[in-house]
Amino acid sequence: MRRPVRGAKYQAEFKAAWHKSEPVKKAEADIDKLREKLARARKEKRQLTELVGTYAVMIEQLAGEREEALTARDAALGVTALPTTPPQQRAGASGGRTRRPLPPRGRR
Repeated sequence: MRRPVRGAKYQAEFKAAWHKSEPVKKAEADIDKLREKLARARKEKRQLTELVGTYAVMIEQLAGEREEALTARDAALGVTALPTTPPQQRAGASGGRTRRPLPPRGRR
């Protein structure tokens, strides 16, 4: 025995299940736009990261060239450059003695 052909009600429910409402269509369109915007932002971030890396290398090279130029200038003038590190960080800044921290304050 054959099964009866399903009625118009079933056909309507089947079509409705695949039909998307206007708010859903709008939300999906917004999601697609946001995905495109995110892809552009990620691409721009990659480009800017590469650019920052390039600038970092350039700054490092220029700093090295500047240091070499200053050293050559000082040698030509017979000048001795002062150390650039603070006295507290230099070895032997306190005459070879190391500073000991004060004892913690306690009850007397």
